[in-house]
Amino acid sequence: MTHVMQRTTPRRVKRRLRPFLVLGFALAIFLNAGSRQAVTVHINDRKVTVFDRTTVDRAMTKAGLSVRDGALYSAGRSVLLDDGFNPPGIWVNGESGGRSTELRRNDTVLAENGPDAWEKVEIEKVVIPSGLPEVEHRLWNPGQNGLDEVGKGSHSGELISRTNVVPMVPAAPEAAPVVALTFDDGPDPRWTVPIIENLKREGIKATFCVVGRQARKFPELIALIVAEGHLLCDHSETHPSGLKSQSRSEIDLEVGSPAFYLRSLSGVAPGFFRAPGGSINDTVISAATSRNMRMLAWSVDPRDFRGPSPAEIQKRVMDEVKPGSVILLHDGGGIRSSTVAALPGLITQLRAAGYGFRTP
Repeated sequence: MTHVMQRTTPRRVKRRLRPFLVLGFALAIFLNAGSRQAVTVHINDRKVTVFDRTTVDRAMTKAGLSVRDGALYSAGRSVLLDDGFNPPGIWVNGESGGRSTELRRNDTVLAENGPDAWEKVEIEKVVIPSGLPEVEHRLWNPGQNGLDEVGKGSHSGELISRTNVVPMVPAAPEAAPVVALTFDDGPDPRWTVPIIENLKREGIKATFCVVGRQARKFPELIALIVAEGHLLCDHSETHPSGLKSQSRSEIDLEVGSPAFYLRSLSGVAPGFFRAPGGSINDTVISAATSRNMRMLAWSVDPRDFRGPSPAEIQKRVMDEVKPGSVILLHDGGGIRSSTVAALPGLITQLRAAGYGFRTP
């Protein structure tokens, strides 16, 4: 017996749904036509017919109108920097709008090109260095840094103007017959105190390059140095050998720690840093100058730290001294009795040779 299976064909289903599909499509067309009806708008006094909710941009295109962005030009040579810097001005019914604003019946649009603009001129102050060397091995007259006011384009960097407001006075080596006495590695009460007493009797101001750990031991001597009008110089925290071979963080600690301590202790920030043993590189210089300290070296070294006789110390200094010499002596770091004993006669001999005294 043969079984015949009966099924509903897709064609029959489609035939039943077709009236509903046609009705829905017609309804969509009707609704869309009702919401997108033609309307008249006014753009820059031109009438144009568009569909409701057409954007300003499309309406302008239909009206044959266009507006552009305003450009940005450089302040000096008027070089084009940005051709889309300022958007166009668009107002719809008196209120701010944009290219994408949708329009309704009888809307009024005013559209203008974006205004062109020129970049602002920014004024910066530029220091003109007087020309002091990075490391001072002798006395210098520091001169005076100059100051220029420089006008530059804020976007382009074009140079617009440059006005000198403070004249620069160039630094120059000290040519007069004067010298500077400097004392390293203290303070130490055994040697610093008699040296200060001798300087006071002679009316001389000197420079004391103090080691941080010594300053912490004898803060009263730092107070004495400052009270007597002498100059403080940072000579590192621990007096390491080979300072320049250390890491940046170690160098910063050696340079910065005593500088901070001396300022907090005495209220006077050291104006100089002297590297132990003259161990100097760019990192050491940077660590000092970033703390507003100049680098102080020397030009006459009698090697008093090795304990020569007072007469030998005096002879070595007098053999090497010149106008502007910075003389290296010691008031700490060992037995400095020869230096203390040599100082009165050395001052007498220098004065007899026509030299005066000053600090760097």
